[in-house]
Amino acid sequence: MIKGGYILQPRQVDESDIFNSPPHVREIWLYLIRMANHKDNFKLKRGQLLTSYSKIINDLSWYVGYRKESYKKHHCEIAMKQLTKRHMITTAKTTRGIIVTICKYELYQNPKNYETDSENDNETTMKLQSNDTINKNDKNDKNDKKNKEGKPKKGFTPPSIDEVKKYCQERKNKVDPDRFINFYESKGWMVGKNKMKSWQAAVRNWENRDSDNKKDDKEIIKQAFKNQTYNRV
Repeated sequence: MIKGGYILQPRQVDESDIFNSPPHVREIWLYLIRMANHKDNFKLKRGQLLTSYSKIINDLSWYVGYRKESYKKHHCEIAMKQLTKRHMITTAKTTRGIIVTICKYELYQNPKNYETDSENDNETTMKLQSNDTINKNDKNDKNDKKNKEGKPKKGFTPPSIDEVKKYCQERKNKVDPDRFINFYESKGWMVGKNKMKSWQAAVRNWENRDSDNKKDDKEIIKQAFKNQTYNRV
């Protein structure tokens, strides 16, 4: 028996905005789910946890050789703001720390919500295997005919650097075309576990992500400046 229990992580998270967020946002998100109560107690409900930035920073620290590395406070602030903005968590400050509530915790952490899909997947797989065996030759014949007729196969075609540059110029964004191309070439033009369908949509996601991060950074810097001003007084 494995001690400590478990959490459920749906595959569809790879298709959500959180997948394209900075690594520290994704790691803090998974950390909050792991630390959340799996049942009610006299202080917190299922799907809630009491934490603080210092605890998150300490728990998620790592070592590079003998040197201990860790996230900074602003990493936690940005992650909390992005997760709250996407309606993935809600927070409430208390004298003892921050109470974090995972939105839709019951939906995603209830194994019964996955049972129907598993049964349907098994039935579908059996049907597909049967149909594939029967129709395999027919499909091959059709494909051969299409190839002989010279009809191109439909599918995703990676863009050239010039195409990305032109699209970014049209949208007047700050996306780096070289970085964009290199990033997705290293991933085989995959988005999570799925093949990319539209590189234009991926550019827009980068554009929105950069915009959100800049807004969050400006807010944090502004708040830090205010705090310094108050301290001087």
